[in-house]
Amino acid sequence: MNRKTMFMLASLIIAAVMSYAASANCLDFREGVLDGQEWQQNETGFEMECFQIGVDKGTHTLIVAYESEKDLTYRLVDMSENDGENNLGKEIISGTLAGGEPQTGVQFTLDEAAEKLTLYLESADNTATPGYWILETDGSVYSDFLLVFLCAAAGIFFLYFVSERKNGKYLIAAVTAAVLSTLPFLNGSLQIGDDLEFHMTRIRGLAGALQSGQFPVRLSTAFASGYGMSVDMMYPELFLYIPAVLYLAGVSLVTSYKFLILCVNIASACIGLYSFKRLLGSERYGLAVTLLWLLNPYRLVNIFFRAAVGEMLALVFLPLLLYGMYELIWGNAKKWWVSAIAATGIIQSHILSVEMSLLFVAAAVILGIGRILKSGWKERFAGMAKAALTVVGVNLWFLVPFLAHFGDGNRIQEQATSLQDSAVDLYDIFHFAVKYVGPYVNGGVRRQEFVSIGPVVLLGSLLFVYYAFIRKSLGERLRKIGTACLGAGICSCYLATRFFPWRYIQNEMGSLYNLLGIIQFPWRFLGYAALFLSVVSGIAVMELLREKKEAMAAVMAGLTAVMALSCMDQYTTRDVYISDRSEIKTYGWTTFDYYAADTDGAAIQDQGDRVFSDGELRVTDYERNGVEVSFDYSGEGVSKLKLPIYDYGMHVVYLDGKEIQPADPENHQLTVEIPEEKASGHIEVRYQEPTVYVIANIVSLISIAGLAAASIWKRRRNK
Repeated sequence: MNRKTMFMLASLIIAAVMSYAASANCLDFREGVLDGQEWQQNETGFEMECFQIGVDKGTHTLIVAYESEKDLTYRLVDMSENDGENNLGKEIISGTLAGGEPQTGVQFTLDEAAEKLTLYLESADNTATPGYWILETDGSVYSDFLLVFLCAAAGIFFLYFVSERKNGKYLIAAVTAAVLSTLPFLNGSLQIGDDLEFHMTRIRGLAGALQSGQFPVRLSTAFASGYGMSVDMMYPELFLYIPAVLYLAGVSLVTSYKFLILCVNIASACIGLYSFKRLLGSERYGLAVTLLWLLNPYRLVNIFFRAAVGEMLALVFLPLLLYGMYELIWGNAKKWWVSAIAATGIIQSHILSVEMSLLFVAAAVILGIGRILKSGWKERFAGMAKAALTVVGVNLWFLVPFLAHFGDGNRIQEQATSLQDSAVDLYDIFHFAVKYVGPYVNGGVRRQEFVSIGPVVLLGSLLFVYYAFIRKSLGERLRKIGTACLGAGICSCYLATRFFPWRYIQNEMGSLYNLLGIIQFPWRFLGYAALFLSVVSGIAVMELLREKKEAMAAVMAGLTAVMALSCMDQYTTRDVYISDRSEIKTYGWTTFDYYAADTDGAAIQDQGDRVFSDGELRVTDYERNGVEVSFDYSGEGVSKLKLPIYDYGMHVVYLDGKEIQPADPENHQLTVEIPEEKASGHIEVRYQEPTVYVIANIVSLISIAGLAAASIWKRRRNK
């Protein structure tokens, strides 16, 4: 056994020990004091509600400390679930706490997260004095450990094999930077970002829907009391299947989310290095641009503070889209598949980024039309057509449901956004001092967070102008690519600022505003500015090194490192919204954004997981499986049942085994009309994907299979 192999094995052992220690921090731990709680008299004695909290799925131990000579009884119930007889409060466990014991521990298992886990103590009298309670997770550490260890082992094998490759050092450098930028997540806590709770609820809802049998998932089970929400149709979910499957496999929700962030950073490094080195024709240039792009403060703020999962995923594919458009218009049009992959990645990440990307793609085609017409226009237009058809075919499974529901007038689409107030001042674009939380200013961007692409790309752009147009020392290809990116970067910055006439468009150009208004915040264009100006600055840095001006290049590298470290440091040390796993409120999200604007959300919350009727109703054997329910009913004067399911037209109702048509929905909830002769019966509500969605799924599968077969055949033919 050689030294390198021995070193690798030793590294794996060390990684195993450290991974177990790190995963132990992911255990859920809660505690509370009961001194302020009071006994309330009921029919059998006295009862105390000790707590009501959201708890993740898994095996848990509950410890209750108290002073009592008599036995106490306890009930642990989830007040968000139906108990089977149409009452809220599904019992998880119950039993007796022996009198005279200082504390008693009981173990229980939750198959899914409990949104309102409530502990009740009951006593024959009110002489017992409860002291405190502790709730901790028992089992998920092993699943978390396995995932963390596999990640560490993958890193060790990556270094072992890639170091042997020619030019492997560039890939190692890029991936190392990606891993280092993930370090703030390698602990047992997680900061509450702007959208963190929403996206973690998406992950949990996606996992719950998969568990209930939906695939592909259309209706989330984690929003609005489990009524089902079209967030999975209106918001791309493909890459969220990664943490959702991990969560189903027993990995904690927080660790699953952190793994997604690690994947985002590594993918950004790998795709960026591939794209930039192909675009600029050099590994060294590609690495320089990749590091500037990877460590740009705008990208890091999306990860650390905004928790903007959709946008951070879309940013992964922007470099590939830039390179793909270069090939389609100025390079080899036979590489149309690059643009197709990039466009698919963006579509499956963030719809708003799709709209903004289309603006730049259209601009590139218009500005490059001269080149297209002079250099094999038939082949280039054919390449564009192939890319477009491929993107549509592969993504049809998502696009058809999305377009079917896009015009439904959902609440989130009815929310007006003032683009002018959300734009930034020019200085803010290149702000250096990182500060995530700012004061309220006209409801504008300073209410949000630190939004900047940093001074490094500004300095790099100025240096590029110097070398390209004053010194004229750049090669023609680099000068043209850099100039095009500089122009695109300037336009992106302009679109993000208050100088752009957003208010005029809003007041005078209604149709255009309806198209652009869904962007919500013009500063989203800074993601594109960061991309284009990173290319420009990377060229400038390499020119500095070519001319032996290492000191100036070191200044730019230092500024980049300082801003990146500052972004990470702000995340780990700021004094607001820091939470460990147990405090993240991801188990009872009540947003109604993807319901019709006139939906009465308060009525849905009041009904909860129950069946309402216009008569005296008795429900037994109630069961819920995701967005499906079944129960027996009986009663007097019952003609309609309002079910705890939102009506998207994607359910089939059976009465005593025979399909019946739903009645007109009440409050947009699935409503069933009961025939007069059916004073009692059995109701089953089953989820059924519309036929057009199924056809779209099949077309996408055929498209993917066809592309894979064509790729294999082409490779064999070339060999």
